[in-house]
Amino acid sequence: MSYGEGFGVAVFAAGLLTFVGVVGAAVTRTLDDAIVWMLGDQLVATLQAGLVTVAVVAGVAVVGRAQSRSGKLRIYIRPHRDHAHGVAGVRDYIAQVSIPHEALGHAAVGAAVRGSTSGIRARVHPDGSGWCEVPRGRMTLAESIAITRAGEYVAGPSGCASDRARGARELRQAPRRYRAQVSAEADRLVAQHANSAFGRRVARALERNGRFR
Repeated sequence: MSYGEGFGVAVFAAGLLTFVGVVGAAVTRTLDDAIVWMLGDQLVATLQAGLVTVAVVAGVAVVGRAQSRSGKLRIYIRPHRDHAHGVAGVRDYIAQVSIPHEALGHAAVGAAVRGSTSGIRARVHPDGSGWCEVPRGRMTLAESIAITRAGEYVAGPSGCASDRARGARELRQAPRRYRAQVSAEADRLVAQHANSAFGRRVARALERNGRFR
């Protein structure tokens, strides 16, 4: 076949495809109508609903992971106050509240949801105050909230006002309609992972010298 003949065939094929496309559009009016015509109204509606759900769930995960790249989360407990949490002395407060809060709560759940103990640090000071630091990389929103809530879950509400405020801020990052599910998942993770063997290891270090790493 010569160059001229090949060119003529190509032009004819392009024209034929264009004609078929125009006729198809005329018959079905629009691409959307064509899809509905081929698949049916009910199936199209089901597919649309599924795509919306997938998009929202993906959005929640992206929000959680985007915030988790902000570095390390350091969570604080306030100093001892007389009779706080029913504990009169600061030494008892440290033993019954501060150490469990940081070690069996924040550190234990942080290590579990991350799948690693690397980078986790904790301190408890002579006045009963303290903190636990957990790296935030590759963490969902529910996992982050679980770490924040874990101290109060283990040791009660004393000194936890900042934890509750932080947890509420984190939860507001989820779309309103999914906050109940995210919150429930966070609570499930706390209940599953608090008081772990790693948490007890951190607690022993805090009892000895007030610091872990």
